[in-house]
Amino acid sequence: MSIHFSAWLGIILGVSCFVLGYLYSLFNYLQPQMSGSSSTQFKHAIHVYKDQIQKNNELGSSFSVYYRGEHVVDTIGGYVDKRFRLPWVTSTISQLFTVSMVVVPFSFAKLYQDELLDIESSIQHYVPQFVVANVTVSDLLTHQSGFPYFVGHASLAKWRDDHRNALNDIINQIPPVLPRTQVFHLHSMALLSDAIVRKVDHKKRTLARYFMEEIAWPLGLDMLIGIPRTQLYRVARTYHANALSVFSAILHLDVTYPWKNLVTAGWLPYSKERNMALNVFDDYELYYNWNPDLLEIPLVSSHLFTNARNLARLFTLLENSDKLTNTTVSDNIPFVFKKSIRNWMLQVVNTSSYDPVLHRYLKLSSAGFMVTNSPKNTLMFGMWDDILGQGVFIDPQLQLTWAYVTNHAHARSLNKDFILNSLIDSVYSCIKE
Repeated sequence: MSIHFSAWLGIILGVSCFVLGYLYSLFNYLQPQMSGSSSTQFKHAIHVYKDQIQKNNELGSSFSVYYRGEHVVDTIGGYVDKRFRLPWVTSTISQLFTVSMVVVPFSFAKLYQDELLDIESSIQHYVPQFVVANVTVSDLLTHQSGFPYFVGHASLAKWRDDHRNALNDIINQIPPVLPRTQVFHLHSMALLSDAIVRKVDHKKRTLARYFMEEIAWPLGLDMLIGIPRTQLYRVARTYHANALSVFSAILHLDVTYPWKNLVTAGWLPYSKERNMALNVFDDYELYYNWNPDLLEIPLVSSHLFTNARNLARLFTLLENSDKLTNTTVSDNIPFVFKKSIRNWMLQVVNTSSYDPVLHRYLKLSSAGFMVTNSPKNTLMFGMWDDILGQGVFIDPQLQLTWAYVTNHAHARSLNKDFILNSLIDSVYSCIKE
């Protein structure tokens, strides 16, 4: 009797889940929207992206690929705001959250190349109030300063209005983590890096201003660090992880996603380091902040707004011009990184180790790029956001650069992200090497 009842209960639950899923899809179905282009060689990548759009897996995003100096994939799809069915367009930009950190390695590499910064000098040399004498700029770039977060309260609004006193309030303390221990930095990286740039730059610019004036604007990149009110109309609305996204991940056999959402929940003890790193400011919540006064602040740990086309274009600065099949990219850029600087930026400095903030294994380069393996087992260097699942990476061996920018959360694991992983696999399948 109990077996018979259990069988019927299983059937009823299965049918109920199917009906509920169908009704949810019916009432939330969005007409597929997509535009873009690709070279003949990378046509398969466009088809895979189109498939994600048609299945409504992809709410809204942009995807772009460079290969050997040529822009081979450039596509957008989905919606900026599903409530009002506003389609994603070429001028749409999205908040990059932790991918915003790409500003730091590019800016410090430029300062290093211009001999304005010695990466082996101590942080204390540039920021005297920093309490640890033997921690270098290189240690900071590789997330080993000892300050993945700060003990005590910090205010983003105060940092905007009085950065010196705000910085003094938080770095004149014993490091919460043993220096030269790798623990991912987020807002602490932004504040310390900004203080160093203000010190070494002849014009005393902020880190954000330096990056925009020295790198982004000369390249003609559509990027903003801190979004003014007049530009908010271009920004895609952000959809963070919820019960439905967790259920969707389970249907795609991605158990890592719900597990990561569980172990990083604020009410569980496992999440202490992550929450402290993400919530440095007591007046700013990383996930749900939409206060225009705070969004205007040039915070390089989370306030970079752009799209995949411009993000991928930025990373073409790391291409080896000797291997390019044409000079499309190298002829149009206002400066290039010297070979020695480029090699330094792409030098792997550690083996993969478990990070208590990201809750995953992390390998880094000297400049602070994340390092991972491609489907062809080559190394990719870049930055991946485990809040929404955005990313940008360059494969220097294959001279391949890809960027993906989205407005909805769908992964906390690069290898298990059913959208991004399918796009990466499709791109690499187009390369016959």
